[in-house]
Amino acid sequence: MDFEQLYERDVLEFPYEVVYLGDESDAIPPKFKTWQEALDAQVKWNKELSGHRARKRK
Repeated sequence: MDFEQLYERDVLEFPYEVVYLGDESDAIPPKFKTWQEALDAQVKWNKELSGHRARKRK
């Protein structure tokens, strides 16, 4: 199995992520299985520090 196949499988299992818009590092954003989990994390983290955004992984 090559890298592309592993990535595709990972995206299928965890299709959502929460990114921090103020972060320009190469850190891997946390991944989530459901949209609701990602939105809940976004709301929680934005209470502490605004700039988090939930999105569908590509």
